[in-house]
Amino acid sequence: MYVVFVISLLISAIDGIIISQIRRSSLFTTNSSCALVLNVTLPVGSSIQTCIWKCDYEDQCQTGVYYHNNRTCLLFSEDCQSGNITSSGNIQTSVICHRRNQGSNNQCSSQQLSTSSTTTNAAEQRTVFLLQPSDSIVSLYNTTAGKSTGNFDGVYSNNTNEHASSAIDGNLATKYFNFGNTGCYQCHVLGPGVGTGFFVTPSISNATIAMGLIFATANDFAHRDPLTVTLEGSNATTNATLHLGSSWTLIYNGSTGIDPVFNNSRSVYVIQQNFNNTMVFASYRLLITSQRSLSNGVQYSEAQIIGESTTTNERPIVFLTRSSDRIVALYNTTAGQDTHGSNGIYLVSNEGPTNAIDGNLATKYFNFGNAVCYPCYVPEPGVGTGFFVTPSISNATIARSILFATANDFAHRDPLTVTLEGSNATTNVTLHLGSSWTLIYNGSTGIDCSKDPGRSRYVTQQNFPNTKIFASYRLLITSQRSLSDGVQYSEAQILGYV
Repeated sequence: MYVVFVISLLISAIDGIIISQIRRSSLFTTNSSCALVLNVTLPVGSSIQTCIWKCDYEDQCQTGVYYHNNRTCLLFSEDCQSGNITSSGNIQTSVICHRRNQGSNNQCSSQQLSTSSTTTNAAEQRTVFLLQPSDSIVSLYNTTAGKSTGNFDGVYSNNTNEHASSAIDGNLATKYFNFGNTGCYQCHVLGPGVGTGFFVTPSISNATIAMGLIFATANDFAHRDPLTVTLEGSNATTNATLHLGSSWTLIYNGSTGIDPVFNNSRSVYVIQQNFNNTMVFASYRLLITSQRSLSNGVQYSEAQIIGESTTTNERPIVFLTRSSDRIVALYNTTAGQDTHGSNGIYLVSNEGPTNAIDGNLATKYFNFGNAVCYPCYVPEPGVGTGFFVTPSISNATIARSILFATANDFAHRDPLTVTLEGSNATTNVTLHLGSSWTLIYNGSTGIDCSKDPGRSRYVTQQNFPNTKIFASYRLLITSQRSLSDGVQYSEAQILGYV
């Protein structure tokens, strides 16, 4: 039996009347996996009242769930009447039905859905990454499309470890930071990065066709994000000629894929921007045309050009992982950090990590994570779980994609986002050290956050630019669909070059 408290709040005419019903010893299961607005642990001394007020001040909040033991407050944009409220058993939780007069909002935002809706299926992909870390690249500033170089390198470019080459190295831990027209670190002005960028001559071929751009945000300060860009092509290859505006032909003028309204997360790839182009070029010039706000410069981790090479045969992308590979299950572990739990009581023995790389949709990898028991339903118990693996196919591979498949049951256990790291270590002792790992990818698993993609089914392959060679890989779940007793997936294959 639910214990229900009713609280009525009369606030401004803008918001109207809010009625809060508190349902003790209850759990809420949302019908929309994208309805989670906030997941926060409240300070010591907080109570359910703090969670109620957080829901009150959050415009989208319709339902809250408060975990009394650890002061966790979850806020959802879905009306509690349209979800499922069940008994929480021995878990001390309360559901807050915070019903505003504007009704329920069960729709996922375009930002939340963008990854799955814009990713190209690998079977249809014809393009390759044109830029490599070894390519000849020159940083620019005070330069406009169609015009000659205003300035290059020099004092306006930040220290050497944040040079233009960092924008094409496939490493999300580095960045290209250019002061642009500010000239100094402490000078915050409007659009200092406008007119900055680089030109580059791809070594992959002297005859390429650019067809897309993919940016990744830098590690900090969203106000430095570039929002729009031009891309030009040239058939010149010498710096002297490439500094001339007459050498360049405009290919693209548009968005970087970085959201101008919502601050994208740091050190993540954004939506790939594709465009129609059939012209063959030997070199490319990329210039920033707008950025987010007042700043002391512009920065980005990656600015990769994607297209077709007309003279080079690319190596085929193959499955790097297979069932015979040495693999270790993990939990309570974060990218860049040491392993905090491996194998042990959190793992069901016949649903171990080998099942994630066996190519068999009838098996699955199920990890309890921080839930500890079955069935203990807690927020995202699978976060921090995963595995590390040393592919037997080669000790020198280049990961370029991940491919997930859902498990046989319970969509609430689906993983939604993931990190992938690489290491050149091969012993378990060293692979348990966070210092061994370099981040390669931080993004979607390809599993749709807005709906169940179906059980025991491959989802959209997630591709990313990477040129670094590694011997081992670590995959860690960073978010999952909803309250659950663990995380599970049938396959989590790593693809790339051998």
